[in-house]
Amino acid sequence: MKRTTLTFYILFLVLPVSSFCQGDCQQLAKTADSMNREGMVQESVNMYTRVIALNCDSIQLALNNRGSLYNAMEEYDSAFSDLARAYKMDTTSSSVLANLGVVYSHLKKYDTALALLNKAIYYDPAASQYYKLRADIRTDFHDYAGAEKDYKKGIELNKHNIEAQEGLIVLYKVIVSQKRDEDDAFDSAVNNVLEAYANAIADNPDHPYIRVERGYFYYKHGRSDKAIEDYDWYLKLTPGSYRTFVDRGLAYEEMDKEDLAMKDFTASIAVHENYLAYYNRARLYHKWYKNIKQAIKDNLKCIELNPDYATAYLNLGNCYFDLKQYDKAKEIYEKGLTKNPNRDTKSKIEFQLEQLQ
Repeated sequence: MKRTTLTFYILFLVLPVSSFCQGDCQQLAKTADSMNREGMVQESVNMYTRVIALNCDSIQLALNNRGSLYNAMEEYDSAFSDLARAYKMDTTSSSVLANLGVVYSHLKKYDTALALLNKAIYYDPAASQYYKLRADIRTDFHDYAGAEKDYKKGIELNKHNIEAQEGLIVLYKVIVSQKRDEDDAFDSAVNNVLEAYANAIADNPDHPYIRVERGYFYYKHGRSDKAIEDYDWYLKLTPGSYRTFVDRGLAYEEMDKEDLAMKDFTASIAVHENYLAYYNRARLYHKWYKNIKQAIKDNLKCIELNPDYATAYLNLGNCYFDLKQYDKAKEIYEKGLTKNPNRDTKSKIEFQLEQLQ
């Protein structure tokens, strides 16, 4: 099973500026907090470093905040160093415990990570994000029942915790992938995903991309009509989303509405030249419209934009194959094999090459 990506909020101990040292410490800490809010991560780290160097009364807070920033930067050795120091200064700080648990999880020391998050929850049982973090680790352990319980608790405590909402969706998708051969269990798992999406959409109107993700899930599970509804909604809100035009085009194609699919692939290119739109438009030109000349043109543009997209070489080779330009087709197929194709594309290229023997 693909390992679940552990995501997390940066967990800060927020105290009023007056809690910091007077003079330089107070100003530096205020500046560091401001920089972090503005997304200036490295600059914020530098400011906290200066606070720590001054050995102010607030050093434990600065260590925790800098450690959480190192977590976000994936500099786990530095994060561990800061958070271990902060923990020695206050072994009951829930924020420090949670941040330290995240470090241990990235170091694959999951038992220790769970123990730390258990302590964080003990000291602050109302912190929604701590349950989300513990659920991530339980998912990695394949403790799906425990993970589901924690994600739901995190959402119960804060229905706007989008990371907990998304974590629950990912968990249910993992279960869907494991139930494909069990019809009733599979249908139930799919419904769980859709219910989780519906709740996330209702609770987080400021995250409209969730509608696109649900649309793709609908498409992958044979409900292109529902996918198109979500894509329509999102494109009204974000008409510059070239990828959503591609996704809606694929849904239209699945419904045998090739003209609408072609329209969407062309609209995607008009918004932003991208290899996926050219690739899919080339397929339609070749398969449905028998316009091999235009299919070749679009495949070449796709390869220009993404020279390593092996499937475009397969499609381009097929165009020349149908034109009976077999030497050219063979050359392109062989080049496609050098582009690290996936198993399906590799098999198809090898089959075509066998036909040319």
